[in-house]
Amino acid sequence: MGMRYVAEDWMQRNRNLLFALGMEKKVMFVILFFIVGVAALLIISILVMMVMEKQKDIAILKAMGARSSQILRIFVYQGLIIGAVGTFVGCVGGLLISWNLERIVGWIERVTGVRFLPGDVYYISELPSRVNPLTWR
Repeated sequence: MGMRYVAEDWMQRNRNLLFALGMEKKVMFVILFFIVGVAALLIISILVMMVMEKQKDIAILKAMGARSSQILRIFVYQGLIIGAVGTFVGCVGGLLISWNLERIVGWIERVTGVRFLPGDVYYISELPSRVNPLTWR
């Protein structure tokens, strides 16, 4: 008669789904890494442009007795302030968007006339969003 029953756990049964979720997590890490890298390069380019524009002022400060380390500290502080303000604005903006995502998507669908997640095609008909500050992974 042979074996009629086979024992499978949920990880074996959903191996493809778990692989896809793991791949999505890795791809999102790479995308976020590049976004942060681009932001860092933008801050660096802004600081370089500020130094180039302020060469006369830097020369005056040096003539008045300022050390190079003091002048460097000014631009480092400026970079830290720009980075901190950008991080704060980005976090607040991201939270506002995630909290109002359904309204935003609904408004875009009404304006463009395009339904993003039609229920007859996808398993979900709306984009759920939940912010959990304790999630670190």
